Amino acid sequence: MQPGVVFVKEKYTDPEKAINILRNEDAIFSAANLPPILEKGGLSAERKLYLFNQIRPYVQDHAKDLTCPPPDEE
Repeated sequence: MQPGVVFVKEKYTDPEKAINILRNEDAIFSAANLPPILEKGGLSAERKLYLFNQIRPYVQDHAKDLTCPPPDEE
């Protein structure tokens, strides 16, 4: 894998070709230059309640608890 290289096709039947999307192909990447990892914030209680009441009825039964679980009792 090379930083800045993506694989593209002009049509879905065409073979993939690699192109570099970096402005400076000589850029050096290291773990020291990466931005800090952001912690996930989660959903607010209001949003969880909305998903449970408004969206859950439209979710397939096997996915309801994963997609729209009952809101936490607080």
